[in-house]
Amino acid sequence: MFSKLTHAAVIRFPIPLLFFLLLPTACLGQQENSAEGTHIQITPAPSALTEAERIAKIEVQLRTSRATLDAKNLPLVEVAKILSAQIEIPIRLHRSGLEDVGLAPDTPVTFRLPDVPTETLLRMMLRELDLTYDIEADGIVFTTWDEAEENVRARFYNIEEIIPGPNRDYDAIIELISTTVDPESWDVGSGPSSTVPYQNGVILCQTLTVHQKIEALLAALREAKKLPAQGYPAQALFASPTGFASAAVHDRMRQVKLDVEIKEQPLHDVVKMLEHQSSTPFLIDRRALDNVGLSPETLIDLSLGETSLHHALDVLAEQYEMAWYAVGEVVVITSSEEEETELEVRVYPTRDLTWNGLNPADPQVKTLIDATSRISPRSYGGGFGYYPQWHSDSLHAWEIPELPSDPEYLIEAIAIHVQPNSWEESGGPGAIAYFQESDCLVILQTQQVHQKVAGLLQTIRSQQKPLDLKDLAAKIQKADEADFIMFYTVPRDREGKPKLSKDDLTTIAGRIQTLFGKGTWDQDTHFIDVTQDGLIVRHRRDVQLQISRFWSHLGPDESKLQPWPNHPGTGNQPPLPQSQQSPGPVQQPGGVF
Repeated sequence: MFSKLTHAAVIRFPIPLLFFLLLPTACLGQQENSAEGTHIQITPAPSALTEAERIAKIEVQLRTSRATLDAKNLPLVEVAKILSAQIEIPIRLHRSGLEDVGLAPDTPVTFRLPDVPTETLLRMMLRELDLTYDIEADGIVFTTWDEAEENVRARFYNIEEIIPGPNRDYDAIIELISTTVDPESWDVGSGPSSTVPYQNGVILCQTLTVHQKIEALLAALREAKKLPAQGYPAQALFASPTGFASAAVHDRMRQVKLDVEIKEQPLHDVVKMLEHQSSTPFLIDRRALDNVGLSPETLIDLSLGETSLHHALDVLAEQYEMAWYAVGEVVVITSSEEEETELEVRVYPTRDLTWNGLNPADPQVKTLIDATSRISPRSYGGGFGYYPQWHSDSLHAWEIPELPSDPEYLIEAIAIHVQPNSWEESGGPGAIAYFQESDCLVILQTQQVHQKVAGLLQTIRSQQKPLDLKDLAAKIQKADEADFIMFYTVPRDREGKPKLSKDDLTTIAGRIQTLFGKGTWDQDTHFIDVTQDGLIVRHRRDVQLQISRFWSHLGPDESKLQPWPNHPGTGNQPPLPQSQQSPGPVQQPGGVF
C-alpha cells in the first residue's frame, strides 16, 4: 500500500502517517514495559495440580518398578501388604466392592511371578480373582471391574501435531479412538465414556486403563505422521502400554532353539522347563483353562525335534486347544476364548501403499497428485476441487492410477484373508480403520492375528513397484489433451422449470469461451452449441473440467432433490450430522470462476 503514496502525500499528511508507521514499535515497547503483558499467565490450582501429579507419578512408578510374588493360599490383604512394601506405594482393598462379588480380605491367593514389571504383576495376579486395580492420589486400590468402570476421569489430549490447522476434523480422531480402543466402553447410552472437542484437542472421559491405551495410540499416530520418506519403516508401531515388551518376548521365543521331546508330562512341569530354557517368566492362566476343562495337571505329549520355542508354543496351543500370548515380559498360557479378550492396538504405516511408492510431500509429486485428482476415478479433489457427480464418470480417465489409492481395498483384503471370523463385521473382537492424517491402518487384534497381518502386508510390498513419474506425467498430459463432447444440462427449480433461459445460456457460452481455453474455440474441433436445455461442448478434458467446475456454481438441479420433512412428497429425513456421514470427496481450495 505504501508504494502508491507520493512524496506530496507524505508531506501533506506527515503526522498520521508517522503515527501509523510508529504504532507497531510503540505497541511493542509498551508490551515490554507493561506489567501485564499480552498473554495471561496461569497459576494452577495447587490441589488439582498436586492430585494429578501424584496419580501420574504412581502410573510411571508402576511401569518402571519391578516386583516379585510367590504366594500359596496367602490372604489377599497380606498380598497387598507384601507388594506395597516392595514398591513403596500404599495399597488398599475396596472392601464393599469385593463383598459385592463374594470376595473378602482373607480370600486366598496362589500366584507366582518372579521379578517382572509391577504393572504386569498386578494386572495378572488380580485377573486370577477377576479383579483389577485403580490409582488414586494416595495410592493403589484393588477393586472390581464394575467399580473401576464407575471411576471415570476426564483428560484433555492435544491433537494439533496429529491434525494441524484451525479447522480440525475432530470426528475423525474421535471415531478412530472409539473404534479401536476398548470399543465396547464407548457404546452410546451404555458405556461410561464421553467425548468433547475443545480448541486444539479433545476431552475424553474414561477409566484409567482406557486412558493409558489412548495415550499410547496418540503417541503412535504422532510417530507415524513424522516417519521419513527415506528409510520408511514398514513394521507396525505399538499402540498399547506393554506392546514393546510383548514384542520383545515374541522375538526371544523365535530365537530360542530347543529339542522338543515331551512324554506324558504335566503342563506345569512343561512350563517350568520352557521358562528355564528361555529365561522368560511363564504364567498358567488357571481360571481360563479350568473353564475349558484343562488344568496345570493336564498331561502333555509333544514331539517336534529341534525347533524354535515360538513354534513349539504354537503347536502346543493347537494340539491341546489352548492359546498363548505375551503381556509385558511374561508368556501366558491360556484358553482360546481368553486370548480373544487380550487385544492389542497396532499402527501400520501404509504411506508407501497408499501413494503407490511416491512421496506425497515432494513438490513434483504434489503437482502430479493434484493432476490425477482431477481425472482419476475417485474425485478426492485437487487444484480444481470436487467436480459434480453428474459429470464425474464422463470426465474420468480410467487409465490414470488413483492417488491416494482407496484404503478400503486394503482393509477388505485383510479382513477377508486374515482370520475372517476374527473381525467385528463377522462377530469377532477385531477392528480395523484407516487414518488419513498419519497414512496408516490402526488395527485392534490378538497378537497372533497381528503377526498374520504383518505377513500379508510384507507379501504385498514385495510385489509392488513405485509409479514412474515420467510415465504418469505423460499419461496425465495425454488424458488432458483428449477431445470429447459433454452435455451440460440447465438446472431446474422444485417445480421443474429451467433456471436459465436460452438467452442466458448464450451469454454463459460466450463467457466460457473467454474464461477457458481462450483462443482455441474454432467452432469445428472445439465448439459450444446452445440448446433449449443446456450446452453441448466439445473440447479437451482439462478445459471440460474447468467448465464443469464453473457450471456447478450455477446451482443444483432442485427438481431431483428429495423433499424435506413436512414438505409435500415422501418426507425423507434431512442429512445426518457430519460425525455420522460416510466420508465424501475431500474438497481442496481451488479457483471459483
